[in-house]
Amino acid sequence: MNPPLTLLRCLVAAVVCLAGWSLAPAAGSAEVTARGSVGAGCRVTATEPERIRGTLAARPGRTVRRVHPAGAFRSGTAAARFELPRSSARLTVAVGSRRFRAALVRTPGRGLRLEIQRGDRTLTSRSLALRGPAARSVRVKIGFRGTTVRAKAWAAGRRQPGWQLSARHEAAARSGRASVSAALRGGERVGVRFSHVTVRVTRRHGSIGVYNGMFESGRTRQQLGRYPAVETSYYQPHQAVSIRNERTRIRRGISPNITITTKGTNLIEVLGTGRRHPGFGRAKAWLDRYVRGLARIAAIDTDVPVYATIEHEFKYKVRIRQVTGRSADPRYYGRTLRRFYAAARKASPHLRVTYWMVADGSDRALEEAAAAPFRTPPDAILFDPYADRGESLASITSGDIAWIKRQRWYVGQEIALGEFGMRVVAGDAELARFYRSAHGAIRDAGLSWGVFFNRGRDLDTQITDRSDGRRFPRAVAAFRAALAGSARC
Repeated sequence: MNPPLTLLRCLVAAVVCLAGWSLAPAAGSAEVTARGSVGAGCRVTATEPERIRGTLAARPGRTVRRVHPAGAFRSGTAAARFELPRSSARLTVAVGSRRFRAALVRTPGRGLRLEIQRGDRTLTSRSLALRGPAARSVRVKIGFRGTTVRAKAWAAGRRQPGWQLSARHEAAARSGRASVSAALRGGERVGVRFSHVTVRVTRRHGSIGVYNGMFESGRTRQQLGRYPAVETSYYQPHQAVSIRNERTRIRRGISPNITITTKGTNLIEVLGTGRRHPGFGRAKAWLDRYVRGLARIAAIDTDVPVYATIEHEFKYKVRIRQVTGRSADPRYYGRTLRRFYAAARKASPHLRVTYWMVADGSDRALEEAAAAPFRTPPDAILFDPYADRGESLASITSGDIAWIKRQRWYVGQEIALGEFGMRVVAGDAELARFYRSAHGAIRDAGLSWGVFFNRGRDLDTQITDRSDGRRFPRAVAAFRAALAGSARC
């Protein structure tokens, strides 16, 4: 089986653990949960306990950054608390993105300044009247709204002030992914502790994708009226990521959803074992080649998200014995994903690594075992429901969504449908009903996107351009309308 896509326009705010931080509960903290409220316009605000923290090792002449796995930071706010160490050098701490930051600059003998920075430039600044203990533990916050960037800073434990700085820039509407950072000019290396990280990203949910075959977005547009928002690439173990084809796709505004299989190999066993395995060097070279290709793709246009994983639908591959031996052990698979997540995040802050499961609401023991080795959460969680006659997208997704949201590694990140569809044996009228209601179901469930698997193989959900001559005009019309109304990711 393989993947599809979804619809809708929703504004969503998601709070997620920062990439590279442990999921192990901090002492005295609650378990990671995401609580959401849905209001008018499908605006969802997710919050989690303020337990995200870490240390930035600031070195002279270098900027150290930790990137948040939430989506492109087009609108919303980001805030963090910094503990400023003693240092005789100029120290800058910031929260925001690579393009725009709210930066707190401490210069010996001159006190603190708050700046809005774009790259290496300061757009606007002001001094802060913080002295003594109040200048050592400080909260910094940045806000994006359209082309406006705003910033504020205040002593931790004090009342939050109004916005203290504001600047306008055309690029603010697509500023990138949220991060915290520290930079040191001169002096010796210091550790900057950060905590209480809160990111609220306003983004649209409900985009629809289509899988019509590898790199067939042109045919999708011809058949269904427009390019999909997401399209999947299924790579074989021996294949390199196609930079040329993925570039064409991205320049059309289509997000790649990429997976590579390991069937016929012992790559999962080797990567899950690590350096102790005699074949690790060759397996690591394979992984590195895959990650380098993904990083090149992610750099083409950072406003078009790139999703990637290894061995989607692991449970299904085990069932049909495409993955065997120790590679079929979910613990080895989990450790392989952990290794992949770390390598991908190191290679590019713009990649969104995924955990892509079979839709299997009642039995999740394998998925739980595979996720147990995770040290950081995936950026997106995917599953692939298929419907029979009489079923709706809501009825075949609700159980899996509820299960996902109960897991410790779910921290408010994207949930999407790697594939979806209805078997054509249901008939044209039933297919039309299903696709007509799918848009609302995806929106109401808060799903980020879904890929319609328009293929005759496996379950046979293909409604266009069939080799057997069968036609489904009502289903095609319903899906065309859904696709026309969907948003980009």
